[in-house]
Parts: sequence; C-alpha cells; structure tokens
Amino acid sequence: MKQRRWIGRWLAAVGIVHSLFGVIFMHGALAVLWQEGLFNTINGQPEREFPFWFIFTGLLMIILGALVDRNEALAIELPSWLGWSLLALVGICLVVMPISGAWLIVPPTVGAIARSRARAGHDDR
Repeated sequence: MKQRRWIGRWLAAVGIVHSLFGVIFMHGALAVLWQEGLFNTINGQPEREFPFWFIFTGLLMIILGALVDRNEALAIELPSWLGWSLLALVGICLVVMPISGAWLIVPPTVGAIARSRARAGHDDR
C-alpha cells in the first residue's frame, strides 16, 4: 500500500516559514550584514548571529524536507534513526525553549517514527 507523502512536505514547509519569518522580521540586521559585506561580519555579535542561524536552520529544514519527500515519492523507507534523531533534537529544543516553533516538528517526527515501527522486522538502511 502506497503511503501518503506528507512528512517531507511538512518539514520543508516549516523550513520555508522559518526562513521567511527570519527574513521578514530580521531584515534590518540582514541589511546591515549585506551592506558591510558577508565575509566575517557575524562572529561575536549576537544581534547578527541570531538572524543568520535562524535562517540557516530554516534552509537546512527545507533541504531535509526535500530529501524526505523524495524518499516518500519513490517509496523508499525512511530509516528509523531519522525519526528518533528528530525526536531527540526536538525534545532538547522544547526543554530549552518550550515557547518556540519546535512544536511544529513534532507531527512529522511522530509520523516518521510510526512509519518505521509499522515496518518493524525490515532491515534498516
């Protein structure tokens, strides 16, 4: 039975929202970075580090989501470690920052774990 593609799309959507939020609400800091040049203009300056890492993690989430969506489209099973790794990362984030967007990663994490458990008995690649 073909499973519905949603885990990768959800992850990518969260990454897109995360990145757009960063660009829209932190555009001032990003404009200063652009004006001063990008090379070595961030280190040791939290007001610049935060927007950079905010957008960077959003872009990483888009890449991860695209890869997961590709695997879902090709009916390639997701490795069980993916869901468990996401759970560990989201768990850490939610302990450190319970009021955050990390809650948005819970559904695809649970979905990835549920899929890997449903296919228990198969070898994990």
